[in-house]
Amino acid sequence: MYKTIAGALLICWSLGVAAQVPQHAYFPQALCKQEGVKVVTVYETQIDNPGSQSGHANRIRLARDMMRQNFYNTDGLAYRSLRFQDGGKSIKTEVLRTYNQQQLLGKEVQQHYNTNLSDSTKLIQSHQALYAYTAAGAVLSVENALLSADNLTKVDSVAYMRDAGGILSLEAIYSLKGQPTCILQKAYTYRKNYISSISMVGDLSLNRDEYELDDKGRVVKERNYGPGDELPRLETVYVYDPRGWLEEIRYTPNWQHFAKDQTVVSCKNKYDDHGKLVEVQQDYGDGKRRMEFYDYTYWVEN
Repeated sequence: MYKTIAGALLICWSLGVAAQVPQHAYFPQALCKQEGVKVVTVYETQIDNPGSQSGHANRIRLARDMMRQNFYNTDGLAYRSLRFQDGGKSIKTEVLRTYNQQQLLGKEVQQHYNTNLSDSTKLIQSHQALYAYTAAGAVLSVENALLSADNLTKVDSVAYMRDAGGILSLEAIYSLKGQPTCILQKAYTYRKNYISSISMVGDLSLNRDEYELDDKGRVVKERNYGPGDELPRLETVYVYDPRGWLEEIRYTPNWQHFAKDQTVVSCKNKYDDHGKLVEVQQDYGDGKRRMEFYDYTYWVEN
């Protein structure tokens, strides 16, 4: 099965729980609040052959198709996210978020839609995640469920275990179908400027991830291994500019596990003078290029 690299290069529309590994925030709450950001709209352009300077092979396709939108409240928190299909003609996924009094994510509902041949959009599936926190504000658990009409079916939960200093040591996923049963664990190991994690089912080791950090605590290199691998299936390098903004992500895949037309090998970010992301250039293994452009609307415009 081939895997598309998307998580680190597309822009955090899902506020999933980060582990102890540092994550880059493209739309930090403090910046969105300070700038008064209300909506971020993402447009896409595809370029057939970026190496060609002229001619038919260099044509731009799907120019300025609307792909995603993120909506922010006046506190700079993203409370609604949309992912579009058909160039923005219909909604594919909608995510709704509510926060607790400490402005921590309390509930996230993700709704999936389908548009049939008669252009009738229908809700086909809905997921709910409920978050619980320690007194210090660290994630304690996440409970996931499926929503159907007025029915809620619990699916699984994730427990986060920490040491006395609050450092994450173990994630455990429990199936909630019948008696709660642990079905997967993820254990973390720490050394100076280094974090590793191993996923396990019982005593069987599965995927392994390694992270190298610089002296500022930023991830500069990541290696991902499959079960029994001696060489990484994917190696990722993160490059920061002098201001500390994530400037480029470079991917080195093991092509036995990836499809070139689905795999990004380079991602370059551009920001405005205040640090807001305005452009992302993604180059694929087959030589194609995809550009994303970020348009901002602000509360003061109303």
